[in-house]
Amino acid sequence: MENLRIGLVGYGRFGKIHAEAISSTPGAEVSCVCVGSEEGASEARKVLGVDVYTDYDQFLERGRIDVVDIVSPNHLHAAQAVAAIDKGKDVFLEKPIAVSIAEARAILEAHSRNRTTVQVGFNYRYAPFWKQIKSNMAEGLVKEPTFARIESWRGPFRTGSHGWRYDGSRVGHQLLEQAIHYFDIAAWCFGMPDRVWGFTDSPRTWKDGVFTTTLAVLEYPRGFKAVVADTLNGFSENVSVSVSGAGAMIGAIQTELDWVTSSAWVKVKDTGGKYSAVKLATQEEVETMTSELFDFVETVRLGREPAVTLEDGFRALSLALTTIAAVQSGRPESPPLP
Repeated sequence: MENLRIGLVGYGRFGKIHAEAISSTPGAEVSCVCVGSEEGASEARKVLGVDVYTDYDQFLERGRIDVVDIVSPNHLHAAQAVAAIDKGKDVFLEKPIAVSIAEARAILEAHSRNRTTVQVGFNYRYAPFWKQIKSNMAEGLVKEPTFARIESWRGPFRTGSHGWRYDGSRVGHQLLEQAIHYFDIAAWCFGMPDRVWGFTDSPRTWKDGVFTTTLAVLEYPRGFKAVVADTLNGFSENVSVSVSGAGAMIGAIQTELDWVTSSAWVKVKDTGGKYSAVKLATQEEVETMTSELFDFVETVRLGREPAVTLEDGFRALSLALTTIAAVQSGRPESPPLP
């Protein structure tokens, strides 16, 4: 069986991680690359030894491509995805799928016209930590949850190529970076809320898309609330999770102990008062991305439904954008649905 030829869009830090992950995936290869600068093109040619384009239309027309893997800055995702889908290409699209609801709907419309395979890059779903929490929820260890919290604290983001993560016109908003993973986890585990409250400690920089701490309160039917707290004023990368209700609780933490070594635990108290704890393996980004790209390659080959759909990407984006709107308006907002 011939390798699936993957055309890679973007060759910054995450593009390089994707290239490494693809090279580790049986049955797949990087067949060509599209980058936005001659400097990046020169590096990709030297390292990967494949055809490299700086024009996206030429990349789609001339490249030897079965699948387009989009790892470009956020503001390019939607237009590049629509163009690839309309060319009949299968697409792996990194989060966020777009920087606006209108752009996201344009991708959904292109997909409905062409029905190619499109998977969204939420690699957290493939990490042991989040898989264990989802599994515990699916098993019903916490019945009728009343409260949940996902809290992340870390330092500021890297700037990205030519500073795009600190340019509102290109990043969309920094809430669309790491925090969108937590919105995806919330929708994955709990479904979509009726409305969202948003708060920030950074009112002077919020409109420019830069913040220190953001708090989103997701309100569900029957009184259940989930809080997503994202802090970029911390150190290392740490996350804690709790879900409680009906006499039971799931508590989890993943922390970098010394900025290098990671540790992760999930602890459970069930409705019968029994306690259990699981220490989990921690993984680097390239490991989780390798897992999701392997799964995507199998999805394309078998013609099955992607593990993370465009609709999933839309829901996570809508929660992030609704939080932004709620912070700006000072009142709760209702997230749009696909």
